[in-house]
Amino acid sequence: MTSPQIETNKTQARRVVVVGCGRRFRSVVQPALETANAQIVAVIEPVDTASKSIISRLGPRAPRMVASEFTRDILTATSPDAVVITSPSGYHFHHAMISLSMGVSTFLEKPIACTSSQARQLGASANNLLAVSDQRIHRADIQLARRLIRSGYLGEILTIHYYDAIK
Repeated sequence: MTSPQIETNKTQARRVVVVGCGRRFRSVVQPALETANAQIVAVIEPVDTASKSIISRLGPRAPRMVASEFTRDILTATSPDAVVITSPSGYHFHHAMISLSMGVSTFLEKPIACTSSQARQLGASANNLLAVSDQRIHRADIQLARRLIRSGYLGEILTIHYYDAIK
């Protein structure tokens, strides 16, 4: 699996708050942040065992601030350059609105919201501070499947059933 390419700044680490530390954090976000020389200044994870696992995994790079709920106070206390949101989908809108309301650059996994009204509200609040991505497109297995389908090697595709089992 390859991580997305991120511009590297070796002179000054970017301060990042990470909201949600599940499978996507381990498989995509952490490697990308390390490549970008980012400093994780806070981890927001409601599942105690998951947050302890991430702190252990980060070792000496672990942030001092670990919380179970994402609030404006956390952004005030940590002064991040960016927030990366990989929390469960139902929380994306709420978490992004907190970050954007504080004027912090925000990277948000799809889906951005649960309703079209929420999506429009996010768009109106973005002020060029919101980036949205489906990180699966960076996975080697997805890229291989795309190349095979586009090449015609598999013949005419009538139906695709997809099951995501990232560990």
